[in-house]
Amino acid sequence: MQALDELQAGTSDKARLTLARLLVVEPDNAAGKSLFQQLDADPLEMLGKEHFLYKSQPGDTLSRIAKRFLGDPYKFYILAKYNGIQVPGRLEAGHSLKVPSKGLSAAAVESASQGGSDTSDLKLLEARKLLAANRFQDAINMLESTLREDGGNAELRDFLVTVYLDYSASLASGGHLVEARGILARGLAAYPDNKRLKTQSELLARKINVEQTYQAGLKAIKEGAWDKAYESFVAVLAAKPDYLDAKARLTMVRPHAIESYHRNATKAYRKQDMDEAIKNWDKVLEIDPRNTLAKSNRAKAVELSGHLKNLSR
Repeated sequence: MQALDELQAGTSDKARLTLARLLVVEPDNAAGKSLFQQLDADPLEMLGKEHFLYKSQPGDTLSRIAKRFLGDPYKFYILAKYNGIQVPGRLEAGHSLKVPSKGLSAAAVESASQGGSDTSDLKLLEARKLLAANRFQDAINMLESTLREDGGNAELRDFLVTVYLDYSASLASGGHLVEARGILARGLAAYPDNKRLKTQSELLARKINVEQTYQAGLKAIKEGAWDKAYESFVAVLAAKPDYLDAKARLTMVRPHAIESYHRNATKAYRKQDMDEAIKNWDKVLEIDPRNTLAKSNRAKAVELSGHLKNLSR
């Protein structure tokens, strides 16, 4: 959500406009309504005066702290206002924060005041470090193991999805498309309804299809099947217009494809297969609309086709 980034950056005026536009389109958007309300809310009235001091830990964010103690990660903004923090996205380890104590048990307050973290927090911190070091597989194994043992929490599951996505993107950028698809399939097997995984999987499937079509074009060139090569590169560019190699190949293949379609059309004409002849000369004219020979031969084929149909009656 764009407004989240703007609020994290401390640009509340931009966020206000973004949220206002969002709520016109999606008036029931719960996150949008909550964030918009926080813009003008009095933090003391909303969160209460009673609080305890919490020292932020490595890997902490205001969203994580709000999720842990307020039950809602979107309350990071009102928590920032509660503490006079101008840029919520900049929270350094060791920062002393006021956290509302309303609804928390004495034991929870005492543990938090002493910097205590639950198992999920520690595992999440460990996973973040692994991801930062590009140790994707280690992060996945650790998170999957934790979630199998105790179920973890929603934040752990969401971060696991993030690792799946980042690992897949890293593999895809290195040209390992099949392996990237395997990682997304692993994620979807665990979380089949996850929209982020579904979206990335669909994008990757299209990328794989484009690459396979491009390779089919290269193979057709080697085999001298210029018409098939031309059609492959046209299909690639229809899906990915900025594929420079495909553009170059298409330019190289074009005259050979015209010659191939001419040859196919001529063979069909001699066999009096006028429909096939016309189809191939149409292909020539798709590539080169000004090709006078194709225009002339096509006209002859259309005329002869009419005569042949009359004779068969």
